[in-house]
Amino acid sequence: MKDHSSMAPIAAYPRLSNGDLIAFRLGGNGLGNLLFTWARCRADCERHGWHMIAPTWPSIKPKNLWRNPYDLRGYFGLFQRLPTDIAGLRRVSMLLFRRRSAEGMAPEQADRRIIEYRGMRDFFAPFMDLQPLIARDLWAMTKARHRPAPRPDRQPLITMHIRCGDFQVAQGEAVSQQLNTRLPISWYAEAIQQIRGQLGTEVPVRLCSDGSTDELAPVLALPGINRSTAGSAIHDIWALSQGNLIIASGSTFSSWAIFLGQKPSLWFPGKGREAMHCDGMQWQAEWMPGQDIPDHLLGGLRSAPSAPSAPMGAEEQV
Repeated sequence: MKDHSSMAPIAAYPRLSNGDLIAFRLGGNGLGNLLFTWARCRADCERHGWHMIAPTWPSIKPKNLWRNPYDLRGYFGLFQRLPTDIAGLRRVSMLLFRRRSAEGMAPEQADRRIIEYRGMRDFFAPFMDLQPLIARDLWAMTKARHRPAPRPDRQPLITMHIRCGDFQVAQGEAVSQQLNTRLPISWYAEAIQQIRGQLGTEVPVRLCSDGSTDELAPVLALPGINRSTAGSAIHDIWALSQGNLIIASGSTFSSWAIFLGQKPSLWFPGKGREAMHCDGMQWQAEWMPGQDIPDHLLGGLRSAPSAPSAPMGAEEQV
């Protein structure tokens, strides 16, 4: 029988893209997709007492210079390592010289190996039970200049994410059946008007988007719209999470704001995502103009303090 007491500590590494050059990456997915890899690895490290090797967040994506000039998605300077992360020369040495094995390897087989995590496997399900930990650690990793200010007044707030950038304009009318496509800007504008009409008050809206002023004109023309200009993907995810109701785009970026904030959300038909709430409640709904918005989603906008709570320990943070 193998003496496990002499085994080297198991290390786990969230490999965020194929073009990982240790100091930076070439290409790769957007931040919402990358966070699934990091969170799944972080959750397993917590469960098993493993050591996480700090991930490579910075990325060079030349195509964004012409495809998405409003957000180059380089992710330089967004994060700092957690105190428990393996970093520096030790990190470089391990990534260069240790053998790697795919996620799922039994711990007793992983001596002197790095267990490598990739992709978005099962979305939030693998770490839903550790949601407070994931929210706490992601906040701790986020550099101070990318953290939105708290909302001291606790007044009702709608937050809205409009994804443009690298999302293409849908061909034909079947938007719900096309992946990585922009939702009609008119849908967002009508959603705001519907919510305000049902509530009988002009609830303020915080807009986060990588779209241009011209692209967002139907929404920006409405009163009470405050567009976030922080220019940081992680800032906007946290800023979206502060809303009492989140109007989502069909992207994982919106999903992360909902997961972190544990807030209700509104989705375009066919774009709704997997479960994102720890309490098992159905806090999300798909909506089309002409319909009423489910009343239970609007409770926090009528009385902000009664809104579904933020993740444990994160309400003071965000």
